[in-house]
Amino acid sequence: MKNWQKWALGVLALVLVGGTLACNGGKKASAGNPPTSTPAASKSSTQVGPKKFDMGYTATITDNGKTVATVTVGSPTLSKDYDGKAAFYVVVTYVAAADATDTYAYNEYDWAAHTPDGVNLETAILDKDPKGITSLSSGDLAPNKTAKGYLAWKLDGASEHGLELYYSPEVWGSAIGYWVNP
Repeated sequence: MKNWQKWALGVLALVLVGGTLACNGGKKASAGNPPTSTPAASKSSTQVGPKKFDMGYTATITDNGKTVATVTVGSPTLSKDYDGKAAFYVVVTYVAAADATDTYAYNEYDWAAHTPDGVNLETAILDKDPKGITSLSSGDLAPNKTAKGYLAWKLDGASEHGLELYYSPEVWGSAIGYWVNP
């Protein structure tokens, strides 16, 4: 990587971190309970910006220090879009906190997929719903309620390995967490 590219990435990282702190209204993602088959995501107590998780990991979403929901992203599954081209999907599960004082808004547009080198992937419409699960939509979860659905993207020649799914629950906000497929 050339020096100017490193400098540009550093500036971009500072802008994203500043945007995350300024635009997310106190919402943060932190580690939840990893599934027994997946090791805990590596985290640092000094990490700034979006938190990194392995696919399958449950993240706890807090708003100004209070738990408001958990979000779990399943491992990607290869599939086909309606044109017969390669695609993948993940199942996302939201659970609103039992002691929440307000609803938790969720939306399929809160998610973006990238290849390891930062290329944005286009959303896909699958040729059929996987395993009876419908696509994720949007809504407001009452305390202790669950929403579940799949999100799909076209692979366009990319591999499912190293894919990164970014979660940005605020309008115009930066990502507060992202899940990586090893």
